[in-house]
Amino acid sequence: MTAQAGTTDFTDAGATETMGFNGAFLRPTLRAARGEKVAVNVTNQLAEPTSVHWHGMHLPAAMDGGPHQFRTSNSRPAGSCHCGISATK
Repeated sequence: MTAQAGTTDFTDAGATETMGFNGAFLRPTLRAARGEKVAVNVTNQLAEPTSVHWHGMHLPAAMDGGPHQFRTSNSRPAGSCHCGISATK
């Protein structure tokens, strides 16, 4: 997954600057069966730090995104990381 900037037209007023993964806004939906091992490569192409919150997945706090992860390699601009996740619920 690549965090990147873009623009999105939400209304007739014109484009709004947005951020997303593999596109200008949100995406993608990742699906895994309980117990399945998931490997995700995350690259940050934003000009600022970022982290990933894995909505709906039960993970250790250190892997679930937030300001405490800004010091990891994937959060820095042009940084990337490999995330190994196990779907538990």
